[in-house]
Amino acid sequence: MKPVVLYDGDCAFCRRAIACLLRLPRSSRVVCLPRDAPEAANLLQGRARADSLLLRDGDGWHEGSEAVLRAARHAGLHPALLLPLLLAPRSLRESVYRVIARNRHRLCRGGACEPPKLDRKSHG
Repeated sequence: MKPVVLYDGDCAFCRRAIACLLRLPRSSRVVCLPRDAPEAANLLQGRARADSLLLRDGDGWHEGSEAVLRAARHAGLHPALLLPLLLAPRSLRESVYRVIARNRHRLCRGGACEPPKLDRKSHG
């Protein structure tokens, strides 16, 4: 089973983050779906909808900063780039994630944040 990333498809910041993820060397190993996609609804059956990025992989469901790190690792981000984040206490990572998540619509707006065109590999 490929890891599946569920993201807010209505958020330009989230779409840009997914576009960056899809440029990583092993991105074909990850499926990215907007949370409102029918396929996502099937995956979320019986699970409360989180307001954060979600990732399902062989180890189960992950959200927030853990989902971001796991998605980057699955997609082939070099481990040396992940090391500082992995060494940071999870509570700190999650706090930073929450600040970014609360402000994501302000971080990416206007003409500079037109939604990127995601290619077919983002949907499986």
